[in-house]
Amino acid sequence: FIDVEHSPKTTADLSFGWTRYYPLSAIEGLLDEILAEHPTVTSGIDIGTSYEGRKIRGIKISYKEGNPGIFIESNIHAREWINSATATWFINQLLTSTDSDVRDLAENFYWYIVPVLNVDGFVCTHETDRMWRKSRQTVEGSACIGADPNRNSDSHWMEN
Repeated sequence: FIDVEHSPKTTADLSFGWTRYYPLSAIEGLLDEILAEHPTVTSGIDIGTSYEGRKIRGIKISYKEGNPGIFIESNIHAREWINSATATWFINQLLTSTDSDVRDLAENFYWYIVPVLNVDGFVCTHETDRMWRKSRQTVEGSACIGADPNRNSDSHWMEN
C-alpha cells in the first residue's frame, strides 16, 4: 500500500485536496493561499529553521482577541504523512466549516498549527527514503544521521 501513496508524477492537477499526500512545497503553497484568502483571521508563523535550512512554517487562526491558545504540530515523525493531511484538513475546517460546534471551536481559541514540524525528514520521505522517521541532523562523532525529535531531550523519559 505504501507504494501507491506517492503523488502522481504529473503536475496536471495542482489543486490541493485530501485524497492524496503532498510534498512540503505543496503544503507551503496551501498555507500561502490560505493566508491570502483569509487575511483578517490568519497570520503566518515561523517557528525556526531546520538543520538543512528550511523554514518551519505554520499558521495562526484568530477570530477575536483574548482567547486561550492551542498549539498543534504535525509530522514530528517524517514518514507519518497522515499527520500533515489531518492538520491541513483541520485548518480548512476551522476556516470554512458551517457546523456550529466547529465554529465554536474556531472562534473561541487561538489556533497555532504547524502542518510539518520535521521538515527535513518529511522532504527526505518524499525524495529519498519513504520510511525515514527522524530528523536529518548529523551526530558528531557518529555515522548516524538524525534523531527522533520527540525523544531527544533530557526530560526524564521512561520514569514512573
